[in-house]
Amino acid sequence: MKHNELMIRLADYLGSMTDRMLWTDMQLGPSGSPRPDVYTIRKSYTQPKPMAYEVKVSLSDFRSDVTKGKWQSYLEFSGAVIFVVPKGLITKNDVPNGCGLMTYNEETDTFTNLKKATLHPVTLPERVMLKLLIDGADRIHQVNRRRLLDEYQIESRVRKALGDEVAAAVFDVRRAEQERDQKILRIKATIETEERHLQLIRERKDEERRQVDDYAKWAYAELYRILGLHPDKIFRTYQIKARIKSLADALCRDTAIADLESQIDQIRNAVERATPMDKLRQAGG
Repeated sequence: MKHNELMIRLADYLGSMTDRMLWTDMQLGPSGSPRPDVYTIRKSYTQPKPMAYEVKVSLSDFRSDVTKGKWQSYLEFSGAVIFVVPKGLITKNDVPNGCGLMTYNEETDTFTNLKKATLHPVTLPERVMLKLLIDGADRIHQVNRRRLLDEYQIESRVRKALGDEVAAAVFDVRRAEQERDQKILRIKATIETEERHLQLIRERKDEERRQVDDYAKWAYAELYRILGLHPDKIFRTYQIKARIKSLADALCRDTAIADLESQIDQIRNAVERATPMDKLRQAGG
């Protein structure tokens, strides 16, 4: 299989996932900038998750790319790099760490994900977005456009060789299989989206739980400080209640003593202000 043929097959396959835009053989900047075989972006304002796909049809080409580190230049513009090769060309152990691997089976016209790429966050420069918008308009891959042309040509040859009825039966089965495969892909994409939503919900709940735990720790520490309890020990509810009662009783005693002291002071002040006759009268009285 030739390089461009596999590139187009890959673009058709990726294009069937309706949440992505894709470009083929698109240079992502001025001369010398990376030019992935297939470049995709999710149709999302907040999480476009750009990804670069590098097609290799020979072992020597793959090894040369890995040795030179050409794929690393894609990481400035892509959250992940995935190598795409004919089935059996390499194994997932041959792929650099962090990169993904997909294989193509020409007999069944199917792609298989053998290794998932490590996705890292990336912010696309404005010049790249403008490049994709302006220069990339003619390179946006239209899903199944080339494949439809190929199938039309194949079907025409089969009709000539086997007749219309046999050709119609053969291609009816083939179209049914393709529709089935497309539905499976759409279902998988939906499942992946729902799984991402569930993961976000779980992460949000975990964060809320951590916030509640942190607040509870702060509240207990503040309570212990107010009650004069040791901050590094754990007290049961009845111990906290007992401490509160003890402090309340002590507060009541302190208040009663303060009232008596105030009354004594008032009496002492009154005696000091009294005249000598009043003192004698008080003493004799």
